[in-house]
Amino acid sequence: MVHRATRRATPILAFTPIEIELLARTAAKKEQTKHGPAASLGDYLNQLARPGGYLNRSNGGPPGITVVWRGMARLMDIAFGFELASGTCG
Repeated sequence: MVHRATRRATPILAFTPIEIELLARTAAKKEQTKHGPAASLGDYLNQLARPGGYLNRSNGGPPGITVVWRGMARLMDIAFGFELASGTCG
């Protein structure tokens, strides 16, 4: 909803720093040039929706609630595994 209200929002408004790092790491090779300090919330939202089933086609609309919800569930699993592997959990 933040992205729909303002297109220039920073990703820190919706994601934690760990989530931002994990989304940037899981980006496709051609998309990694976009992600960085100047990447917008929309870029990270698209990256979040891809594991949920969003195809990011040129004639398609923005990601819907269902694919964002599925992507967020996958991101939480990835973040939990990352925390377990790094020893910061528990």
